[in-house]
Amino acid sequence: MNHLSLETIDRFIRFEAPGDAVLAETFAIAPDPVEFEFLGELYRQIITAIRLLADTRGEAWLFVGPRELRAAENWGLHHIVRGIDGAASVIKALDEIITEGEGGQRDIPTSHWQRFKRIRGALANELGADPTFTPAHPVVDNPSTRPRPGATLLDGIAREVAELFNHLYTTVLLLLGQYYAPAGETSPQRAEIQATVRRSMSAILRPIMEILTGIPVGEGIPRRCAGAPFEVYAPVQLATNAVARWAVLDERLERAADEAEQLAGGSGLERLRFIAENIALMRDAVRRVGAGEGVGVAGPRI
Repeated sequence: MNHLSLETIDRFIRFEAPGDAVLAETFAIAPDPVEFEFLGELYRQIITAIRLLADTRGEAWLFVGPRELRAAENWGLHHIVRGIDGAASVIKALDEIITEGEGGQRDIPTSHWQRFKRIRGALANELGADPTFTPAHPVVDNPSTRPRPGATLLDGIAREVAELFNHLYTTVLLLLGQYYAPAGETSPQRAEIQATVRRSMSAILRPIMEILTGIPVGEGIPRRCAGAPFEVYAPVQLATNAVARWAVLDERLERAADEAEQLAGGSGLERLRFIAENIALMRDAVRRVGAGEGVGVAGPRI
C-alpha cells in the first residue's frame, strides 16, 4: 500500500497501540501474519530475552564486539543513538522505544500512537470536507524493476531511474555496514563515513525518490506515478578483505555517477545532473576514507 489513506493510518495505529487499547482484529487492518499483536509486545519480549540471557550466561557473553561501537552516536537533527554497554542500558533504550511508540500510557501526546491518531483525525476531516482530497503522490502499488507477484512492473525511464535508486540504496547499506563493522578506521574516519551516509539520504536518495514520483507509469494506469522500489538485487555483504570493501564501494559510486549523468542527458531529467555531482562528492569522501587521507592518519587494516 503506497498511498496515504485512512486504512493505511489505521494500520499504523494498530501496530503502535497499547495492549489494553487493542480492540480490532489483526486480520482486518494488518493481514500479514505476525508473531506479536503490537509493537510494544515485541519489545517486551526482547527485554525478557535480554534479562534471561544476562542472568543465565552473563553480560560478558551477551555483549560482544568492539567497545568503541558501544558509545552514543549523534546522527544530527536531535537523533541520538544511545550507547549500549550492558543489559541495563539495553532495557532502558527499549523502554524508551515503547514509550515513544505506544506511549506506555494513553495520555502521552508525543507517542507515535497518539500522533497517528491525530493524523487520522485530520485526514478524516479533510476527506469529509472534500472527498477528492489527495494527500500524497499517486504512486503505484509495489513498484518493481523485476517481475514478481503483486508488483507493478516499471518500464522505460521509470525503470532505469528506479534501478539507479536501488543501486545507490544498496551502496548506502554497504557503507552503513562498514560504519558498524570497521576494519581499523580511526574515529575521524568513522565520523566521515557517518556524515557521508547522512548526506546521501538527503542529497541523493530522497531527490531520486522525488523524481520517480513525477514519472507517469503506463498508458493503462491513469494518474499513477513510479516510486522507489527499495529492491536489493544481491545479498548485502561486506567483503572479508578491507581493501576490497573500499574498491567495491568506489566502483559502485563511479558507476552510479556515470549512470545518473547519462540518464539526465537522455531523459531530460536535469535534476539527475545535480544528483550525479552529489554522488561524485560521496565517492570522493569514501575514497579519502579508504585511503586514510584527509580525515585520519591510519589506513584500514588488511
